[in-house]
Amino acid sequence: MTMMDRSEVSPDTPLAAFSLDSLVSVELRNWIRRETAVDLPLSGIMQAESLRAMATEILAQRAKADAAAES
Repeated sequence: MTMMDRSEVSPDTPLAAFSLDSLVSVELRNWIRRETAVDLPLSGIMQAESLRAMATEILAQRAKADAAAES
């Protein structure tokens, strides 16, 4: 998605550092949906403070969906 070296990316890297445009955001949303079964809104991706914040949101939504499936 970006031409950044892995060593330049940390979980706390602001997403603005990746210069995500709307097309890349859609691709990222689709990948997240396919890999995690979590449907993040595009606004959530575009406005996420960091990779860590986005991962935290994905995990929270997964836990909520898993809990709902168990009940």
